[in-house]
Amino acid sequence: IYAVAFNRSGSLLASGGQDRVVKVFKFEEGGTSQTGSSGAASQKLLEMGTMSGVHKSTVESLAWDPSSDNKLCSASNGLVCLTDATKVKKKSATVVAKVSANVYCISYAGDGRHIAISGKEQEGDDSLTVFAVEPRRLSVQKVRRFPFVINTIAWAPDHTHVLVASSGVVDVVLGTDLSSVHSFRAHNNSVYTMSFSPDGTALAIGSGDSLVSVWDTSDLACIGCLSSEPTSVRSVSWDAGGRYLAWCCETTKIDIGEAGDARASLSVQTESSVNSVTWHPRLHVLAAACDKSAQGQSLSFQGAGSQGGSSSGGTASIHLFSFR
Repeated sequence: IYAVAFNRSGSLLASGGQDRVVKVFKFEEGGTSQTGSSGAASQKLLEMGTMSGVHKSTVESLAWDPSSDNKLCSASNGLVCLTDATKVKKKSATVVAKVSANVYCISYAGDGRHIAISGKEQEGDDSLTVFAVEPRRLSVQKVRRFPFVINTIAWAPDHTHVLVASSGVVDVVLGTDLSSVHSFRAHNNSVYTMSFSPDGTALAIGSGDSLVSVWDTSDLACIGCLSSEPTSVRSVSWDAGGRYLAWCCETTKIDIGEAGDARASLSVQTESSVNSVTWHPRLHVLAAACDKSAQGQSLSFQGAGSQGGSSSGGTASIHLFSFR
């Protein structure tokens, strides 16, 4: 599994990966167990449907429409799909747009009106494409090629700018014509992941230098860094309150820390490599996409209990950890 993401309300979770399948799960909060002093929540993932036969290669990225609970975008080599997640089994519920790039990253504008994708063109250049989301259609608005590798992209909270990250430098471009308006050096190594806080006031950037930097979005000033293992940070996510960050590296663990701290407060061992992490939008529940199934485990974070969770089938799995 390469990608995992909750929808706006946290009622649904989607996953995609090497099997070329997109799965949608219903997230059930469940009750609270009173066994033991910590008390572990019994969250569940119940599979709602599978979109198969659409993507012909690895599903590299997923993004939910921030303005809707049901619209899910997925991407693979040469293909971008927009799906009604409540009808994921019906091909008629999917809008497909063919592109020339091998797509690595998707980002949805906060108002749900535009989608940006990045990937490598057949000629070797990397490209950024912006689509307008229309009824039953994804319409290309603008394409720009870049002379460097684009590792990740992110729409800014203002819905008008897109951040494009490469080898340590982040470029800010206009979403309308993709012209550059600003750039800043965030790290001395490649930037692989970016995530805005829920209120849009902070930006977390994960890099190949093993650091997660935190930036004030009002002036793009770095206000702190967190570090853990000396290896690349591949995915980073904010919790619902904008206080805690979770990130994964090229190791078998997830790190969690407060945005103002210098190091992780907690490391969660997963027994297998973690490719993506995402916080639930309302609860202190973290979903992680792992390469292999692992045993559930009891954790402690801020004096609270947690529990490993559900498998999506096969050798890869999604695990839920809850913190209270």
